[in-house]
Amino acid sequence: MANDVEYKKQFEYWADVTDSARKDARRDRDYRDGKQWTDEEAAALQERGQAAIVINRIGPKVDFLIGVERQGKTDPKAWPRTPQHAEAADAVTDSLRYVSENMDFDSVASDCFEDLIVEGIEGAIVEWIDEEISVTRIPFDRVYFDPHSLKRDFSDSTYKGLFIWMDRDEVKRTFKVNEDIDRAFDIDNDEGLEDKPLWIDKKRKRLKVCQHYYQKDGVWHVCYFSGDVTLIESKKSPYLDENGEPYCPIEFGYAYQDRESNKYGWVRQFIDIQDEINHRRSKSLYMLSRRQVIADRGAVDDINQARFELTKGDGVIEVTPGMRFDVDPGNDLAAGQVQLMMEAKAEIDSIAARSLVAPEASGRSRMMADSKDLIEVGPLFDAHRNFKKRIYRQIWNRIRQFWDSERWVRVTDNENNLKFVGLNQPLTAGEVLKEKAQQGDEQAAYVLQQMIAAQDPRLNQVAEVRNDVAELDVDISISEVADVANVQQEQFEMLVNLAQVYGPQSVPFKVVLEMSQLRNKKEIIDMMEGDPQQAQMNQQIQMQQMQIQMASMQAKLEEMAANTENKRADTQLKIATIQKTNQQAIQAAVETQVIARQPVGNVSVNT
Repeated sequence: MANDVEYKKQFEYWADVTDSARKDARRDRDYRDGKQWTDEEAAALQERGQAAIVINRIGPKVDFLIGVERQGKTDPKAWPRTPQHAEAADAVTDSLRYVSENMDFDSVASDCFEDLIVEGIEGAIVEWIDEEISVTRIPFDRVYFDPHSLKRDFSDSTYKGLFIWMDRDEVKRTFKVNEDIDRAFDIDNDEGLEDKPLWIDKKRKRLKVCQHYYQKDGVWHVCYFSGDVTLIESKKSPYLDENGEPYCPIEFGYAYQDRESNKYGWVRQFIDIQDEINHRRSKSLYMLSRRQVIADRGAVDDINQARFELTKGDGVIEVTPGMRFDVDPGNDLAAGQVQLMMEAKAEIDSIAARSLVAPEASGRSRMMADSKDLIEVGPLFDAHRNFKKRIYRQIWNRIRQFWDSERWVRVTDNENNLKFVGLNQPLTAGEVLKEKAQQGDEQAAYVLQQMIAAQDPRLNQVAEVRNDVAELDVDISISEVADVANVQQEQFEMLVNLAQVYGPQSVPFKVVLEMSQLRNKKEIIDMMEGDPQQAQMNQQIQMQQMQIQMASMQAKLEEMAANTENKRADTQLKIATIQKTNQQAIQAAVETQVIARQPVGNVSVNT
């Protein structure tokens, strides 16, 4: 299958344009690893009798930055874009962290960060392999891209790719291509990338295979090829973005770039200073171990023997009497070399202030030094943080695309209280009604009872899909959240902060303990509460005592009510008696007055 499209030209154009920049990047890697003399320089020094000394000040600086990056690990956090996705955002967060933990993304990210600070470019590819999401670092010497890309996220790049060297037989097995591969080995190809053949290594029977992503009519395509041989025909990328469009799964990030868009790393600024340190150290050592001599011709019988004796600490030289033989130790020149070397060391150390702070320095001094360091390397960490964020977005897009069935993600590893969150979880109508009834929905409880009584088949029908990843709409952030195991731990930390603010009355200690990740916390709670059986017995006794007290109080209330009723009856009787007595008295008085006014004959009797 002949390669008749542009992707081979794209790769070769990248190789040509970036040749000088890649050579410098390989040199930067050598300096980081302590290989700081070229073969020609080392040979010249050896011939002169001068040592090729290396005082590697770059390696520890790189290790320091990597250590800072590892200490500042952050976890992804999903934030809902709409209110209805608020609860599902925690499920998304745990899903991202599950994938990250499953393939140890922290280690992958640290390796990528080292590429960023040394060579200047970090890269990774997010794929779906063997039913799992995979994030794989792409080493610097295996990446290629549109050399005219300027944006930090490479969003303006028209093509991206990676290449590996594969054995010929492995290529045949993997891609099911035989005749074209054999024909490629028969063609004489002397082109080279560095000191290796460009496409074919005939001695080891290997081929350079490119996994090439490129834009065609605004759509990302992918193909596999080796030189003029197409291994897998071009097709649309199988990976989709958040809008469901074909997308490139490769992410790149760079540290710095010059005006010709050549990328370079943090190490580049140390190269000249490191060279000065090594050269001056080698030169000063050489000068201190060698001495110059001014002598008349014939002052010594054997010049070479005299030179050899001068290199010895107890050397003896016989000179001809009366002839000049002056030894110049050259200490002034050696001292000048040492002084300049110390200035170079101070210069390289000043670009990482922490190294200048003595171990016994105060905490304030260390804090100021650390702050200065972080300010100086701020652009590096910003670039790396942006790179990780784009990787997490790629992971989320893979989740949305390939997690199309029910999946459960662990949200706590407590052996006595394992909890999981479900994605794409189908819920039947019965499960939905039961859940609502447990939450106090009386109408749902009534409907559930009626459907159960009627054996309604709709109870077993799927009513909704909870946490449907294809429908979730979230933002992903990684800058605000510290490295934690899961969302439950974050919630626990928030609860502890609330307890500190509002006190144990509002946030009881038992609640805090229940939310913690302490082992055997159930036993601790039981110890705090005592023997459960004894506590139950005590509770029953207390209930009985309360019932007795309530019965006694009820009896007293009834007795008081009876006494009150009796008193009320007595009072009413007394009132009735008094009223009767008063009535009788009034009646008697009236009768007396009537009798007194009756006439006797014609005489009126008045009393």
